[in-house]
Amino acid sequence: MTFIGKLLVFINLIVGIGFAVFGTAVYTERPTWFTPPADGMIDKGQVPMSFTPLAAEIDANAKSAAAASRTWGANWRALQGVEKRREERKTLITSLLLDARNGDKTRGGAGFFNLPEESSTKLLDLSIRTDIVKGPDGQPLQGSETLQSRLDVAQKGIIEMAEKSKKHRADQLDLTAKIGVTETRVLKQTDIRNNLTTEAATLAALEVNVTLDRDTTQKRRDQLKKRLATLLDK
Repeated sequence: MTFIGKLLVFINLIVGIGFAVFGTAVYTERPTWFTPPADGMIDKGQVPMSFTPLAAEIDANAKSAAAASRTWGANWRALQGVEKRREERKTLITSLLLDARNGDKTRGGAGFFNLPEESSTKLLDLSIRTDIVKGPDGQPLQGSETLQSRLDVAQKGIIEMAEKSKKHRADQLDLTAKIGVTETRVLKQTDIRNNLTTEAATLAALEVNVTLDRDTTQKRRDQLKKRLATLLDK
């Protein structure tokens, strides 16, 4: 027990000496808050702390905070103005999109416009819609829905015309086939007629020859009869 007590007293002494050394070092190295150190006492690269530089820094930070607050307020007001302008332009853009789809009935169904530029903001002036975009026919270009409906009607008409053309083509092919058959029949009938004409001419010539031969034969017979009669009389 005596040894443990002595050990604890020794440890307490060592700890006390350590705290004393630490306290002395802290006291000797304390910042000169109220009295700034002389220039010769400041080592190179060291910035001693004191109330005077801290006060200047606090004042500079306060001025910076005030300037930042003013800048934030100005930017906030500018942002509010921009947001208000954005909402207004959003409404106008929505109206332009509706006109682009369905057309503006008050302007002859026009759906597209050449918008002028604002001189102050360099943005398009969405409220001036006097310069209407015109189509190839010189009329106001209609909205996309109107154009699509016209395109659908035209496409339907083209399909119907294609179907009619297909039917007419089939009829033409059928008629061509019938014409071919008829032409073949006509050629055959022509050949038959030519053959009959030739045969008729041949028969006519043959008939003439037969008639001449008959007359010649009758004359020859009469001559023979006369000659025989003469001979019989002698």
